Amino acid sequence: MTGNGWAVRFNGVPEETIDRTERDALRRLRKARELTQEQLASQVGCSQTNLADIESGRSQPSLRLAIAIAAALETTVDELFVKGAA
Repeated sequence: MTGNGWAVRFNGVPEETIDRTERDALRRLRKARELTQEQLASQVGCSQTNLADIESGRSQPSLRLAIAIAAALETTVDELFVKGAA
């Protein structure tokens, strides 16, 4: 949290900017690359449950994990998680 009460996410983008559409981008790109949640989770070093929680919006990835997911899917963190970046 910052002094103004906002949870700040990637590169200072407020958490409120990250919405369902962008979380869906993660699922779409994973499936387009024909990866299961288990396969992607193994590549990025997290559990399948953690990845499922991120895809469903129940959890937010750490910056390290967001970067790893973006790299594994050959895209950017912004394209996966920041509203209006794609």
